[in-house]
This record gives sequence, C-alpha cells and structure tokens, in this order.
Amino acid sequence: MYSGGLTYLHTGAMKTLGRKLSSMRWVLLVASLVGVACWYGIASHFAPPWAAMLASLLCNLFLRVSVIRFGTTGCSEIERKLLPA
Repeated sequence: MYSGGLTYLHTGAMKTLGRKLSSMRWVLLVASLVGVACWYGIASHFAPPWAAMLASLLCNLFLRVSVIRFGTTGCSEIERKLLPA
C-alpha cells in the first residue's frame, strides 16, 4: 500500500527549493546518501569495512534497478498540480 509520503516529500522540496524537477532529484539524492550510510552502519557490525562498503553499495544499486524496472508512483500527480503544462 502506498502511503503518499513521497508525494509530500516532493511537495516540500518544491516549496523550499523551487518549482523545478531538479529540486525533487536533489532531495532524493540526499536521501539516497543517507540510506547508503545507514546500510554501511548496519553492515559494519557484521563484516569488515570493505565488505560493509560493498554490501551498502549493492543495496543501493538493487534499489535503483528495482525503481527503474518497476517504476514509481505518486510523482505524476504532483507534477500535474504544481508544474505548468
């Protein structure tokens, strides 16, 4: 079930950073970097540093491939409301 949280995140990004598509990308880039750091922190408890780094990057890559393959939801609605045609 989709909660709509990503739509609210994109709305906040557009309100603070401007009504550009690049503002949504910057927010998702920062979230992705935070996610890699979290994965590294978790993996570093169970593996040496090089293996933890590899595991965190593979998790990030897996998320990217799944988003590209299956697509995302919620973004088209905000684009229709906020961006001019």
